Amino acid sequence: MPLSPEALAAKSASTDAAKEKEKADKAEPELNFKEPPPKMIGAGFEKRELRRLSPEEKAILRMKVNAVMGLMGATILCLAMYILTRL
Repeated sequence: MPLSPEALAAKSASTDAAKEKEKADKAEPELNFKEPPPKMIGAGFEKRELRRLSPEEKAILRMKVNAVMGLMGATILCLAMYILTRL
């Protein structure tokens, strides 16, 4: 049973309206901010980009710092014990 031209026009108009509403729902926000350029330090070949450390990188750095501080503390303690036993 074919549809009349008026029915076809009404059907296409309703689908066009639905598509427009869907586009409006998915529309991007009007304010689009550009990301700031990355901060660089150093000069020439030594130039590096500053960035935040990931949680894994922070854990590795913290472990290294703790190891160095532990060794320094143990060295100072051993040195103090050696000096005090010689008195």
